[in-house]
Amino acid sequence: MYPMKEITSNVFSFFSPIGNVGTTTTTISVAKALQKHTNAKIGVLLLNAYDDGTDQLNYKSTFLDELKNQLGTQLIENQNEFLSYFQMIEKEKLYILGGNRNTRLERMFTVDEIHYLIKLSKEAFDIVLIDGGSHFDNAIMVQVLQESDIRYVVLNQQVKAIKKFNYIYNDILYPLGYKKDDFLMVINQFEDELHLPTNRDIYKEMDVTMLTTIIKNSFGLLAETEQKSLYEYNSPIYQEGIHIISKSIASHSSIEFEQKEE
Repeated sequence: MYPMKEITSNVFSFFSPIGNVGTTTTTISVAKALQKHTNAKIGVLLLNAYDDGTDQLNYKSTFLDELKNQLGTQLIENQNEFLSYFQMIEKEKLYILGGNRNTRLERMFTVDEIHYLIKLSKEAFDIVLIDGGSHFDNAIMVQVLQESDIRYVVLNQQVKAIKKFNYIYNDILYPLGYKKDDFLMVINQFEDELHLPTNRDIYKEMDVTMLTTIIKNSFGLLAETEQKSLYEYNSPIYQEGIHIISKSIASHSSIEFEQKEE
């Protein structure tokens, strides 16, 4: 089954060429920023097939693997039932769906199931944010990329990440019909150090438009322990990068991003 495409206007995905570069953290931080600075109703789908993505959340609701039957039969009856599977962070503002926990299902989801999930999400929310993870060998990632309006490539300054993106682009993305200008680059955990590649260095290697850098901070382990997003810590230099991403999403969705004190 080929990936299914519909006209979209409110679906934004985050993915990375390698793991552990902060894709999930970035997705959730952007959701928190949009929750605070807009009046939008935001849905977050944690769709990394290999990780449920809830380490920084006190998550008590349904996970993707528990929804497989409902997605397969496409028998979710109404929006209230659909929203009941999400963890409601704030009513009418922010809802999050946990990802897959079942290793046996990592490659078992179909494009039809993920298309149905995204279709319902587009109907329920003003903005849909998707964490697609870093694995390109499954239908989840293929369908997420296909249905996204803007695709954010999240990486850090590791040479490995840059090389891996180029491999993925040449071997998978380009043959699927994507061009470099179908993506925006976000450099996470950025450090201005002489021994590390600069923004310009990374752009030269990848030829993908860079939207912003997100400055590295020291709250990562604490965030997991306290089950909070990095956005919730008072780090203006971190929040600056998150706000640039959030504003690009709000602008694309024709939603006002209101400036408020953090």
